[in-house]
Amino acid sequence: MTREQRLLEHAIRNVSAIGEREAKVKEGYGRLCHKFPVLIRTCGLCQTLAFMASKVDEKRPQYDILLGHARNILQETEMIDGGASDLLEKVRNMGTEDYLHSTRLLLRAWVYHKRLAESVLKVCASDPDEDVE
Repeated sequence: MTREQRLLEHAIRNVSAIGEREAKVKEGYGRLCHKFPVLIRTCGLCQTLAFMASKVDEKRPQYDILLGHARNILQETEMIDGGASDLLEKVRNMGTEDYLHSTRLLLRAWVYHKRLAESVLKVCASDPDEDVE
């Protein structure tokens, strides 16, 4: 199985699991799937993960879910070790080469997440002026 096929498999599993959640979580997660790669390209991986982590609370579980999905992808591709509980700390302490590889890997993975958010969750890209919240 190729890396792209594994990334697609992750996306199918992740987005399908969200499809079973309440509508607010589905819509929030779908919008984040569209904005996550833009934030990475604009701010960098570490700042994007820090932003997502700052938004995690009981009212917005989609942030924590997305961080968990990113962590799982990086763990299964051995970019971070399997016992990584603090994703931001692991990414922050990566060497330059691993950091760039992780960034590219998550950007490639989120292409599939975005497309599945549209087709499975029925969440299209939102208004570009709309806030991430």
